[in-house]
Amino acid sequence: MSTVYPTKRRYPRRPIRGAALVRCDRVPVAEGFTRTRVVGLGGCGFESDELLGVGRFVELVLRLERHTIRALGRIVYERPLEPGRYEVGVEFLRIPEEHRAAIRELFPEEAAPAEPEV
Repeated sequence: MSTVYPTKRRYPRRPIRGAALVRCDRVPVAEGFTRTRVVGLGGCGFESDELLGVGRFVELVLRLERHTIRALGRIVYERPLEPGRYEVGVEFLRIPEEHRAAIRELFPEEAAPAEPEV
């Protein structure tokens, strides 16, 4: 898997292969376990064996290193990986602040510089 991503991204991403539970709002509801491919401050990518539908909402429970993250997201892209397998890109829409802080821990290089003492 390539770890190079376009520089036009709003948030940095990091390849992370963690467990994920995904529940999609389509009818019938699609729900199942999978693995993340990448995670960023603004969203994630995971693997799916079916197309879920761009624009659909998903509830996510992600296991990232030492943290479990819950989020509501929207599917922004689906692209084929191989026959019958897709990468699904999700933008986080709602995520508790403590879970967002846990994701921030994955990106120490993105931390705001400390303000100088006066």
